[in-house]
Amino acid sequence: MKRTTAILAAALMLTAFTGCGKDAASDSSDTTKPATTETVTETDAEPSSEPVSETNDFDFERAVNDTYICGQKLTYPIKWSEFSGDFTVVSEGSFSDAERNKISCFVNYKGQEIGTFIFTGTATVEGITPDTEIRLIDVRVNPEITDVPVYSFRGLEFHGKKDDVTKLLGEPDSIGPNDSAYTYNKVNGDTKQIYRFSFGTLGEDDFDGIYIIY
Repeated sequence: MKRTTAILAAALMLTAFTGCGKDAASDSSDTTKPATTETVTETDAEPSSEPVSETNDFDFERAVNDTYICGQKLTYPIKWSEFSGDFTVVSEGSFSDAERNKISCFVNYKGQEIGTFIFTGTATVEGITPDTEIRLIDVRVNPEITDVPVYSFRGLEFHGKKDDVTKLLGEPDSIGPNDSAYTYNKVNGDTKQIYRFSFGTLGEDDFDGIYIIY
């Protein structure tokens, strides 16, 4: 049942995703939680020790470039080559959009699901190459992962609190229903890039998911 719900959510995200435009970011559901994780990693990357800011100095590219997923550091723009060979795309349950040349897939680490990615430039799993760009990342907490953080950003990790987010980046640009998500935006003309922190699975104020779209 959980897997079916995750697959349906991935499909909805793909149909809502239109590239870097306003529609893509205008509000993919704050409550969508497509894929839970069961991840472990052995990479040596460490989150930066950059000091916490007391004011809102959010910058989308800076945020992405200081993000780690299972110890793997991201760089902007995000490409599949960012991820080591321990990360694999799951063809089962993937949803393609041939018209927009995009595909939404679950991604595993060492056979364990970590979340949902949307790839652009191909509508098939077979077409994903190291140079394929990832335009959306939705990663969720997994209590079974103990070796490294599933996600980390400037000292912030899953299981953190809402106050940790606002202390780091100031007040969000928008807050989801029931305070379930804090969203920080970067707008360039017609495009909106989103960095969203979600809460609720672990407790009312507990940080449990990250959503990046550009």
